[in-house]
Amino acid sequence: MASWKGKSRGNVLGYRIFFFTLKIFGLTGAYFLLRVVTFYYFLFARAAVKAQMNYFRQVHGYGGFKAWWASYGNLNQFGQSLIDKAVVQSSEYKAPFEIIREGEPLIGQALEKGKGVLLISAHIGNWEAAGQLLNKFNTTVNLVMLDAEHQRLKSYLESVMKDRKLNIIPIKDDLSHLISIKQAFDNNQIVALHGDRYTDAHRVERMPFFGKDAAFPLGPFILSSKFKVPTLYVFCMKEEPKKYHFYAYESGAEGEKPELLLQRFVTLLNQKVKDYPLQWYNYYDFWQSTKTNKHGNHSG
Repeated sequence: MASWKGKSRGNVLGYRIFFFTLKIFGLTGAYFLLRVVTFYYFLFARAAVKAQMNYFRQVHGYGGFKAWWASYGNLNQFGQSLIDKAVVQSSEYKAPFEIIREGEPLIGQALEKGKGVLLISAHIGNWEAAGQLLNKFNTTVNLVMLDAEHQRLKSYLESVMKDRKLNIIPIKDDLSHLISIKQAFDNNQIVALHGDRYTDAHRVERMPFFGKDAAFPLGPFILSSKFKVPTLYVFCMKEEPKKYHFYAYESGAEGEKPELLLQRFVTLLNQKVKDYPLQWYNYYDFWQSTKTNKHGNHSG
C-alpha cells in the first residue's frame, strides 16, 4: 500500500532538546545540531531514504549519487522546517523570518464572508512558517491532524504554543472531528489541513502526478464542497535560511465538485514540487499501485 501509516517520527525529548538549543544558541545553533540528527537518520532511516531516492530519480531524473546526496539535503531541509515551525508557533521566540507574500489578501477576503475559510496544503515546504502571517487575521487557526502521535507530545507542543490562537483538531474514527470543523467555520475561523496523504480507511482519487497515477485523499475536498466554504490552496516555501515565500491560490467556486477541486490542487502541487525539489516530505512510495477506495471514510 502507498498509504501513509498515520505516525511520524519524533518524541518529547527530541522536541525539548531543540527548544532548549533554540533558547540558548538561537536558530544558528539549532541548525548546527540538526546536521548531527540528520546524519543519524540518513544512516538508519533506510526506508525513508530509499523512498526519497526513488522520488529524485523518477520525478527529477537524478542519477545515483545525485539522488543519494539530494536525499541527505532533503532530510536536512525537513529538519529545518521543524525547527522553523517551532520558532514561529512558540510564544517564547521572536520569528526572524522574512516572508514574501503572494495571495495573502485572499485570506482576508475569504474571512470577510463570515463563513470561515479552509486552507489546504501539502507535505512540501513549511506552510506553518506563515503562522506569523495568519496572526494578523485575529481568528483561531484550527489544525486538522492526520496522525497517531502520542497525546503527551501534543500536550507538550500545545503548552509551548499556549499564547498562540492555535487549536488542534485530531481526526477520529467516530467522525467527531467533523463537528469541531463545522463549529470552527460557524465561528468564522481558519481550518487548515493537508491534501496529499491518506490512510487505508479514507476515500481516495487517483490523479496523474509526474507521469504516473498517484492516490490522493478526497476528504479535504469533500469538506470544501459540502460545507461550501471559501477554500484556498496554500504553500510556504523556503527560499533562504531566514526567508520564505508564501503562496495562496483560490480553489474555484464554493461548492465545486470534490474531484475538480482536487484536480486543481494536484496541478499546483506538481508545479511546486518542480520548483522546490528538496522540500518534498512524503517518506514513502507515493506512486505505489493500490486499489482506489471509493467507499472509504470521508474524514479527511
